[in-house]
Amino acid sequence: MDFVEVTSQIDEPRFRDLLSLAVGYPTPEKLALVATAYRTLSGRRLFAFVDGQAVLGIIGLEVSGDARARVRHIAVPQGLRRQGIGRRLVTEASAATGSTTVVAETHPDAVGFYRACASPLSRLASATRASSASLARSALSSDQGRPTSR
Repeated sequence: MDFVEVTSQIDEPRFRDLLSLAVGYPTPEKLALVATAYRTLSGRRLFAFVDGQAVLGIIGLEVSGDARARVRHIAVPQGLRRQGIGRRLVTEASAATGSTTVVAETHPDAVGFYRACASPLSRLASATRASSASLARSALSSDQGRPTSR
């Protein structure tokens, strides 16, 4: 299994299909907008674990100049979940981008995943979207892109 940057390959079906699992209601139009964002916006980077032609996991980050990265998308195929691939995606992507802090905005049922990525979680706060959907914002502080206890 190799960890590779695939930003320039976002239009390949094997990457876009897996990325669609991390996009709410993934219409072709919405996926095209997501792909355009990765191709054109400064700081957007897409990484994946690949084994031959198989994509075992994908993560998209928005990297800022202050060693912070925001998880925009993360997905692992259903049959490969709960094997540590998602956690390794976060760790490897933060290291590859030199990010010492990783932030994710997610649904409350995914907070446990982010807690598993860094223990203890440096910050956990609740937020509410205009649609009243409850979200959690998690910040994972790390050293050299690797989660640490603080």
